[in-house]
Amino acid sequence: MIEVDVSMTKDGVFFAFHNTEEEAEFGRKCDIREMTSKEVEEINVLNSIRNTSGQKVERLENVLPRFKGKCLINIDRSWFYWEKVISFLKSMKMDSQILLKSGVEEEYLRQLENSGSGLMYMPIVRTMEEWEQVRKYDINLAAAELLFKGTEDPLADTGFIQDLREQGIVPWVNAIT
Repeated sequence: MIEVDVSMTKDGVFFAFHNTEEEAEFGRKCDIREMTSKEVEEINVLNSIRNTSGQKVERLENVLPRFKGKCLINIDRSWFYWEKVISFLKSMKMDSQILLKSGVEEEYLRQLENSGSGLMYMPIVRTMEEWEQVRKYDINLAAAELLFKGTEDPLADTGFIQDLREQGIVPWVNAIT
């Protein structure tokens, strides 16, 4: 599985980019969501030593086909515009590969359920209460990103992990967090 962060420009174009990283990647304070696609496409992204890399921010429509039939694709940070991004993702005809991710918020869970998209979903779960909230919705739960501080946390319990696996839900732990 790969993760692709998604940002939408003010003219409705999706880019493979993690908003909030603009200063590090573009070398200036801005918000990609307030830019036009033309403005984004003119930027040469910076490398780790803050020199222009010769690379551009890629449109999502150009990124996804490169992975068609190759792996699962975790679409992250797209919850800001699920109504539009779900429609776009469905048009790519890659449903068996696409997995949406978001924090556990009623608005996002309701939007996903109401979309009827059937796309796989991975909530970012911090507590057992959040897990119970997710279970109330008629959505295609394929995985769960579990955030916990230590092995004594109920989300890290081997019984809970086994229950997830038995339900066909893949437990995933982000080593960064």
